[in-house]
Amino acid sequence: MKKKNIKLIIIVAIIILIFWAFVFFMVYNIMQRSSLITEFEEITELTSKDYETMDIEEINMRLDRTISSGKYAEVEKSAKQYLKDVFKNTEEMSEILNDPDIAHSLTIDNYKEDGPEFKETKEYLTKTKQQLQNGVDTYKEFFTEEKIMSYINEKNLSDSYKKFYREKIMGDPANKEDIQSVEDSISEVIDALDKSEDVIDFLIKNKSSWSIEGENIVFNDNNTLDQYNVLIMKLL
Repeated sequence: MKKKNIKLIIIVAIIILIFWAFVFFMVYNIMQRSSLITEFEEITELTSKDYETMDIEEINMRLDRTISSGKYAEVEKSAKQYLKDVFKNTEEMSEILNDPDIAHSLTIDNYKEDGPEFKETKEYLTKTKQQLQNGVDTYKEFFTEEKIMSYINEKNLSDSYKKFYREKIMGDPANKEDIQSVEDSISEVIDALDKSEDVIDFLIKNKSSWSIEGENIVFNDNNTLDQYNVLIMKLL
């Protein structure tokens, strides 16, 4: 009887341990998931502000830290690396758009400095247009399913973690209207740069027909002046 009682006690103890291990595992998972959802909701709120009012330091701190552990840490790191890359892409495009040289091409100072061949101006316009096009192409790619999942698919995680990453953490990083708005804005800038280049090409082609007097460009004949003004008006 004593041996049976001992066996029974051991069995009961094992069952209790298994039960509490299961409870701990469930609570652990719930807490990890809840913490991560809250973390990314707060990051979304921080990044939804206008670029001028964003707390860049706080955003970077959030993206660099890891608040979870185990396999959930892999989910967190994947999602945060994705956001880092998106944020870097938008920062790079913003830096290009805020470059004062964008508005410098058609100034009298630039006509004096780089005309009449405009070699540096042509190189700058070509480079800037390509950078902006590459930037917006990369931006659009970030919101494809393949790109979103590429950050988690390389990790050795089960489908349940990948589903949590996709549905609960990533959700819809941007809607189609937002993506289209960014694409349209960049396209407008590229179009303006194209028109600026048309003006520069015109000045190169007609380099013997104009000169700089003080702070003004002066043309030798009215026909060339009219053509120049038509190209300038396209930028307005």
